[in-house]
Amino acid sequence: MDITEVTGQPLSSLVSDQLICKDCHIVDRDHERSRVGYACPTCGKASEGGRLYFSINIHILVDLIQESYHSSATSTSGRLYEGVGSHDISVIIYFCTLRETLLDKFITELLLAQYSRRGL
Repeated sequence: MDITEVTGQPLSSLVSDQLICKDCHIVDRDHERSRVGYACPTCGKASEGGRLYFSINIHILVDLIQESYHSSATSTSGRLYEGVGSHDISVIIYFCTLRETLLDKFITELLLAQYSRRGL
């Protein structure tokens, strides 16, 4: 599947649909986790409902990238350089913002894992 061709649904529903267990913190795409009372296959504890792993900000950024990528410049007056429109620049800006946000989440999760491993 080429994700650049996805237009009929939000891209975030395909690439950032992971859920996390509140108790054991396993991250997967088991959408049964969203059901109250569903037993986690890893720790066996009952779910209180679905918890998305990625924040809504990540979902919004992914959808903005998709929307900007598929938008087309209707005139050449908005072009900054020959062949490059403002919608082209916005894709890059959104992508860089997404990268920074994901890096921040990764570092936070890494520090939390080290903190909990030490039992502090």
